[in-house]
Amino acid sequence: MKSDFKNYNIGKKLIAFSLFIAIISLFLPWGYSDNKAVCGIIFGAYMLLLIFVYPLIILFLNKKLNKIGAMSIPIIGIIALIQIRTVAILKVEGTMIRPTGPGLHLFILSLVILLIGISKYQADPENNKNKAENKLL
Repeated sequence: MKSDFKNYNIGKKLIAFSLFIAIISLFLPWGYSDNKAVCGIIFGAYMLLLIFVYPLIILFLNKKLNKIGAMSIPIIGIIALIQIRTVAILKVEGTMIRPTGPGLHLFILSLVILLIGISKYQADPENNKNKAENKLL
C-alpha cells in the first residue's frame, strides 16, 4: 500500500484535498446563538466525515472505484446539508441555533470537490497490471 502524493492524478488529489477542507470546516462556526458561535464538532458534524470513508479506502488501495455508488453518498449529503441550512433550527446545549455559519458552507464545498474528484478518479494502471501478473504466477 504505497502512497505517493506527487504521482496522484487530479481525481486522487481532489479527494484528499476535499477531506482536508472538511476537517478544517469542523473547527469553524456552523451556527450562531446569542452572540455565541457553535463549531461543527459541537454540532456533531464529525459524523459527516463518514461520507469520505469509501473514496479514501479506494484511493489508498488504488482499486477501481464504483463511481455511481461513490457519487451517490456525497450528493445525498449535499442535499441534506442544504435542507438543514434552509429550514432547521437545532437545539445544542439548551439553546436554539440556526446552522448558517461558514463551516457548514465550507463542508458543502468540500462535498462538491469530493464529487469532482470522484468523477476524475482513475486507478493507477501499472499497479493493477502488476497485481494481475502476480495472480498469474
